[in-house]
Amino acid sequence: MTGRPKIARSPGVGCEATAPAGRAGAGSAVASSRAYFPATAPESRIDTLILTGCSTSGCVRATAVDAIQYGFRPMVPRETVCDRWSAAHEQALSDMDAKYADVMSTEEAIAGLYATKAHQA
Repeated sequence: MTGRPKIARSPGVGCEATAPAGRAGAGSAVASSRAYFPATAPESRIDTLILTGCSTSGCVRATAVDAIQYGFRPMVPRETVCDRWSAAHEQALSDMDAKYADVMSTEEAIAGLYATKAHQA
């Protein structure tokens, strides 16, 4: 394959591939569960993580699984994730929504955050 790989995305997503196929770019790492998650819980009072990025079936899904195992509520705004293959993208979204994360629109995620903040006040 030459050039940039095709990217499967939810409608309205403007995701660009920045690394050649099969090679991770500098900004494409998963939040390391060994380093990040334990360091933020529970004294930080963080309970929800909003996950975005590429690839839906790889890094995003793996981070959602790690997040739920550490007691966080992962949220995945559908418009903020993408993958090289449409079938993998849709399957990962469906799998995460069924088991590991709340998959929703960006607007729903923002509204949920504001509702939570108002409820805490």
